Amino acid sequence: MNSLEQLRQYSKVVADIGDFESILAYRPVDATTNPSLIYVAACQEKYRYLVEKAVSIAKRKSFDPKHQLSICLDEIALLF
Repeated sequence: MNSLEQLRQYSKVVADIGDFESILAYRPVDATTNPSLIYVAACQEKYRYLVEKAVSIAKRKSFDPKHQLSICLDEIALLF
């Protein structure tokens, strides 16, 4: 039995991470994220499609660059 399995016997495993693959691998009972973790994940090539989707949504919703940025950041938080 590895350390993670031993830990699961006595406590709940949670994840504070923005990496979906790690969440799937460790199967926590709950997961949290914070802006710095979302930023790290958003910079990874494998999640580029989520950032592109957020940009696309923002461009459809507004023509004002400042408003687009605000919308885009909200969408990124929702998508992650």
